[in-house]
Amino acid sequence: MNSLEYNLPFITRCIITSESLLEEAGDSYIFQIGKVIGTQSELYQETERVNPIEMQYPNQYDYDIIIHIPKGYTAEGLEVLNIDKSFKSVTGEKICKFESSYKIEGNTIVVTIQEFYKSNEYNVSRYDEFRSVINAASDFNKTSILFKAVE
Repeated sequence: MNSLEYNLPFITRCIITSESLLEEAGDSYIFQIGKVIGTQSELYQETERVNPIEMQYPNQYDYDIIIHIPKGYTAEGLEVLNIDKSFKSVTGEKICKFESSYKIEGNTIVVTIQEFYKSNEYNVSRYDEFRSVINAASDFNKTSILFKAVE
């Protein structure tokens, strides 16, 4: 954080154990995976945008979330983890994106997320495209999967 070099990535690696992300559902559990990335901005309102979009600075977030499927359970509802929203420039370059996907490796779910905003200014005429990316991150934050007990 006190680096004298400009624009170096800030990388953290951690292991989280939290019962607050689990909700009982009979003999199964709902895992609120979206909460792992924290609260996200929302732009769901339907009022007309008048001003251009201005962000403090361009940024990018890359997440690799590894979830161990508990012994005696299967994971269901994983399709909600696949989200792909982007905003392309007039030349076709992605300048904003929220993309999440998953794969299963044995008893592990690996969720990969990339979110970026390459500019700090966006034209108001393309607000809906920008808003779809912001709301995709918020939609992910609300996702849950089910750990269902194997009978």
